[in-house]
Amino acid sequence: MCFGTCPIYNLIVHFDGKVEYEGVAFVKIEGKQSSQISPAQIEELVNAIEAIDFFSLKDQYPPSVTDMPFIQLSITLNGQSKTIQHYGLLACGEEEALKKLCELEHKIDAIVNSSQWVGNK
Repeated sequence: MCFGTCPIYNLIVHFDGKVEYEGVAFVKIEGKQSSQISPAQIEELVNAIEAIDFFSLKDQYPPSVTDMPFIQLSITLNGQSKTIQHYGLLACGEEEALKKLCELEHKIDAIVNSSQWVGNK
């Protein structure tokens, strides 16, 4: 977590569209919640993952500053698994691959509507 009040939460999106959320701290809703997204939304996520060639990206993007939110994104798709760790927000504009990764993360949050749980505390 960052040194401030950055939201801390876990989000799991299953291929069948089930979404599992767990709010840890500095979120609107702490604890576990779930929802469902449509097959079309799953397809949109898969297309976004493939569009940035997620599995060819680096495993880590070191921070330029450490007082930033830490993001860990793990994806399993078509038998491939990969986890990427990086620091978000300001770091998202430093490198083209990282910028695309951040756009993917924002798209995931938007499609699953994580703001209903994360919001502003």
